[in-house]
Amino acid sequence: MDSFKRMNNFNLHKLLGVFGVFIFIFSLVIVFFTNYSYFYTFFLLGSWFILDYINFSLTKKSILNSLLIKKNRHFIFFILIINAISAFLVDYVYGVKIVGMWEWNNYGVFQWIIMLVFMTLLFCFVVYETYCFFYVFLSKEFREKLKVRIGKRFERIILYLGFIMLILPLLNYLFLKNFYPNYFLIFAFIGIWFITEGVTNYFGGKTLLIKILNGDKKVIFSIIFSTFFLAFVHEFINFFAKEWAYVNAPFHEISLYGVPISILLGWFPLVIFCISVVNLIKTVINKNK
Repeated sequence: MDSFKRMNNFNLHKLLGVFGVFIFIFSLVIVFFTNYSYFYTFFLLGSWFILDYINFSLTKKSILNSLLIKKNRHFIFFILIINAISAFLVDYVYGVKIVGMWEWNNYGVFQWIIMLVFMTLLFCFVVYETYCFFYVFLSKEFREKLKVRIGKRFERIILYLGFIMLILPLLNYLFLKNFYPNYFLIFAFIGIWFITEGVTNYFGGKTLLIKILNGDKKVIFSIIFSTFFLAFVHEFINFFAKEWAYVNAPFHEISLYGVPISILLGWFPLVIFCISVVNLIKTVINKNK
């Protein structure tokens, strides 16, 4: 029975992987052969199915495989809520309205709903699956023994620091007349990451921050490779699609394919946050077993 179930899971992943290839190609057709600029949701969905199939083939583990377990399915709503709130605050309120660092071209109410509900969820999945892909292929020699241990005090400090950093752009807007707002936005990204790490530590999980502080090279290099891969691929394709555009980025004079170098580096906290969100959900799932 177990072998039959595993075979069915593999066939499902394989089917969705093939389906993902078609969706991925469809998104590229939208970019290069039409004037329809809303390619990104299709691109992310296809990418997730492809990466999920690859990771499941390599390790028999993937996000989709976890969600196929009935008792875990409701956790998708927690990821959706976390990402939707984070995207609304950091991307829309800060990034678009207060700082004006970027804009989503021709976005109406419908596009914003799709973005906040589905696109952010798919983006989080794609980031985590990409991270897992690189993690699998890095040498085991990279792993190091635990050097840093933490307690409840660290958990509270990270949480408080996260909330403070998250509201810094708002405080700058209200009390400092939006003084260099594009430089303050990085605090919001780091803030939502720290909050996620603090909650993960509260539930007894191993946080990404602690692994980084411990010098876990496998984790560090997986993050670096994932970030550069995702940033260059996604930004390169959007260079032609122009679904989003950067209008007020720091060091805008230094750019690659029209993307400021500060934006490419800004993918690091974004990628780390997404990995931390999935890590938080996995921690909660394991705690409830």
